[in-house]
Amino acid sequence: MAGKSKQFKKPRKIGSKKEKNIDPVLQEEFRRCIQQLNGTDILLFVIKKELTKTDLNEDNNRLSIPKNQIIREFLNAEEYAIVKYGFEVLLIQPSLKQTRLQLKKWNMSHGNFYYNLINGWYRKVVENLENELCIGSTIHLWSFRIGKQLGFAMIKP
Repeated sequence: MAGKSKQFKKPRKIGSKKEKNIDPVLQEEFRRCIQQLNGTDILLFVIKKELTKTDLNEDNNRLSIPKNQIIREFLNAEEYAIVKYGFEVLLIQPSLKQTRLQLKKWNMSHGNFYYNLINGWYRKVVENLENELCIGSTIHLWSFRIGKQLGFAMIKP
């Protein structure tokens, strides 16, 4: 194509999986619930996640938290050493109902991993219709502590 020059534009980044923006604000009712439990280290915003079919499937029975979507690390050294075996965590659901689940790390290929909330995820959280979870819903996961125990608040913004 002599005489014609093509201009190539570098594609713009629309966004990234890790949000660089300031943390969203934790809703007041969740803050009060955590404080009533004597929760500390509140306000660690862990992940903004769009729920997938796998997250809501009864056969999978887990909420996956992919490594590449984690905004802030939330485990202490002791938890990091045992997360491959799994340990119990408290979850405050969007309905403010509290439940106990297990957090476990699943290693994948090429150094990737997922944390997963398991052991009753579907029955305790997905089937709770007050949570109004569906494919494509966005959730925010926040971490906090009650004493040394890790807890999460799952919020629908």
